[in-house]
Amino acid sequence: MAENGSDSWYTMVPPFVPDSVNISFFRNKNREGRIVVGVTCCLSIIGASLIILSYLLQKKKTKAKHILFHISLMDLGVSLANLIGLSIYFDHYYFVNQDATKLVVKPYIDSMCKAQAFFAMFFSMGSILWTTALAAYLYVVIIHSKKPQLSRYVFYASFVICYGLVTVFSLWSVLTGKLGFAPYDAPGWCSLITIDPLNVHKRYFFNAIFIYDMWIYVSAFLIVTIYVALKCFVSVEVSGSDNHKY
Repeated sequence: MAENGSDSWYTMVPPFVPDSVNISFFRNKNREGRIVVGVTCCLSIIGASLIILSYLLQKKKTKAKHILFHISLMDLGVSLANLIGLSIYFDHYYFVNQDATKLVVKPYIDSMCKAQAFFAMFFSMGSILWTTALAAYLYVVIIHSKKPQLSRYVFYASFVICYGLVTVFSLWSVLTGKLGFAPYDAPGWCSLITIDPLNVHKRYFFNAIFIYDMWIYVSAFLIVTIYVALKCFVSVEVSGSDNHKY
């Protein structure tokens, strides 16, 4: 038992833990899995950095390349945020009190956790929305090629949505307590809380579906729809040009 003091909770393992709390899961995650995630983050950082560097070195920068540049920035941010969280390994700093009613952690660690979760959310959502913006921009450029003003509108609207909306949404998520320590959702970093850390049977489906997954599903639907529309448009154009030959 640790001696009484301000840091006594730091080395104590709570003597009473209900079945719904898994202390070992907080402190002993699968090492192999964390290594794989760490390597993946490093590879993503290298790939995104190369794309960013190639863009900066190019003399001719089109709007499509500019959007791809922002996608790479978001991917770089996601990888860095997750790698930092993985390196700090927040699971080592969170404990359960003796009554198993709340988590015990030093305030600055909790603030770091929420900050890391905020940036991970910001960059993840930004990457998703910028990918959708690229698809929308190419759709307008190809199908509405005679309306350059429309393509410029889509280009500049992408900045408002992909930065403004994401910033507001990420701030709202962290201020309402939806971002933070999530031991059951990530291999060591903080993220969106979809499972109660004190009760594995209590799941926050609203957080999982409407705060993060919804953006992925909507973006995937839009990207596939735009791809099919572009494919049909190109097929019609090719068929029309072939008919004119005869």
